[in-house]
Amino acid sequence: MNIGINCFNVNPNYSGGINSYTFGLLDGFSNCSTSHKFQVYVNNLNRKLFEKYQQVHHFEIIEIQAPAVKKIIRMAAFSSMSELVYKFTSDVLYKNVANLMDSKSDIIYTPTTFLFPFNFRRTTVISMHDVQQFHYPEYFSKTELLNRRIHSNLSVKLSRYFQASSEFIKLDLLENFKSLKQNQIVVINEGVNIKTFSVPMDTSSIILKYQLPNEFLFFPAQLWFHKNHITVLKALEILKRKFNLKIHLVLTGAKSSAYDQIFNF
Repeated sequence: MNIGINCFNVNPNYSGGINSYTFGLLDGFSNCSTSHKFQVYVNNLNRKLFEKYQQVHHFEIIEIQAPAVKKIIRMAAFSSMSELVYKFTSDVLYKNVANLMDSKSDIIYTPTTFLFPFNFRRTTVISMHDVQQFHYPEYFSKTELLNRRIHSNLSVKLSRYFQASSEFIKLDLLENFKSLKQNQIVVINEGVNIKTFSVPMDTSSIILKYQLPNEFLFFPAQLWFHKNHITVLKALEILKRKFNLKIHLVLTGAKSSAYDQIFNF
């Protein structure tokens, strides 16, 4: 079987859960022994991220051009706030992209939350990682909420199957998208490459670079509100105040979203 992995929307300037999930999945597929062939669809802006897969015998890296003018027109259609207008415009602009994937793959899998393009003829599968906009709308701007509404609604309408990483996510999808059926969502838990985390590493340069203490609590996550950094800070403050226990905390992530609240806590 020819399995298309749609990485067209992988952002090369982003470091976070979706990208970690995508590349972890590709690493797993690249290391498995299989008769299946994988077509990895990338764009001219993110192709460098996928160069290590060039030599994998059952992988084919297929570059799709992403002209800026198409994105500008698509964003203009998005500003109409209409799903129909946005879908029609996207279908016209990216018809050749969908046709190319359809011609080379038997199934199209999108690991990056939302289906795009929308007009595939082949069976489509997506991993919709969360629908937090329904639970924490206050964490998003009006534009971000509109983006999630349009893309999630179109993804639900036009995708055949969904991968959920837990039963909770499956139930959340069914609760918030009434048109979905139980048999459309398959729970496949996310894996961890134990070997990667078992290999001893020389961390002296990192410790020196960031002047880290000998002992610390490490919180590897983007600084999104829903990651609950504030709750961790409150807990550490209680430990310090009540038990005189001072624990160093090391965070990762870009200076966005909850950054100001975290560092002004």
